[in-house]
Amino acid sequence: MRRHLLRVGLLLALTGAAPASAHAQPRSSGLGSTRGTDLGVFVGASASPEGTDLDLAGIAGWQMTRWIAIEGRGAWVLRRPDDDAFSADLSALVNVVPRQPITPYVGAGLGLYHTAFASADSPMSGFYRRRIGFREGPARSWSFTDPALRLTAGLDVTTRRHLTIRPEVSALVVWRGGHSQAMTIVGVRFGYRFEDRPVTPTR
Repeated sequence: MRRHLLRVGLLLALTGAAPASAHAQPRSSGLGSTRGTDLGVFVGASASPEGTDLDLAGIAGWQMTRWIAIEGRGAWVLRRPDDDAFSADLSALVNVVPRQPITPYVGAGLGLYHTAFASADSPMSGFYRRRIGFREGPARSWSFTDPALRLTAGLDVTTRRHLTIRPEVSALVVWRGGHSQAMTIVGVRFGYRFEDRPVTPTR
């Protein structure tokens, strides 16, 4: 229970973070300010050696220029009732073209991936099973936390002034001890963009 509460708190802190002050920026044609904050949710499927599972994420992004954005993500992989997985990472996204109503982008980031298995009988890849063999004593459950690399590609579709839809695909690669495992995540992100506004000085 404490583990799930910790994850909820981390996700809320990640998605609730936003710049505290606005910056005066030039407006880009038809798309408002080139800087701003984007809050979103991601719904998709994650395919790994353990199987194909539902992937849910909360995302906070900061558009730095018309080309570059920084994004923080916390995601759950919903598996069997007693098995679960969670990831948190920070990525840089780069637009392939200047920001437009439909903008292709690519990105890369680093973070952590945590997974837990209820028992040694749970569906488990060799990446994790070989590590159980080095642990002494019986255990009713197993958990692992490893570094993770996320590679992302997608389309940023602005449906209205502030609403966005982003179909995207990611590869999440985790590694430990000279071994690695990759999973593919495909889905759609729904977001709302808070744009920075020019500030008119008061007299």
